[in-house]
Amino acid sequence: MFSFYEFIVQVFLIFITGLQFGFVTIFVAAFPLAPFFALLNNIIEMRADANKFVTQLQRPVATRVQDIGMKEYFLLRFPGF
Repeated sequence: MFSFYEFIVQVFLIFITGLQFGFVTIFVAAFPLAPFFALLNNIIEMRADANKFVTQLQRPVATRVQDIGMKEYFLLRFPGF
């Protein structure tokens, strides 16, 4: 589940990709290598995102604890939540 900040970042990245497509479409006549560089940029970005998913976004290692800690206090005091 994404936090609000992570959601905004994902929306912003989608917006940047659309903007990149627009610029490539407009300036392809002036700079014919623009689509190649855009493709290269997207491939590098996909590899970097894949590396991030594999290395940084892993689940934490589960450890056994005695109780649920401070949450127990609130569950017992406020049973309506």
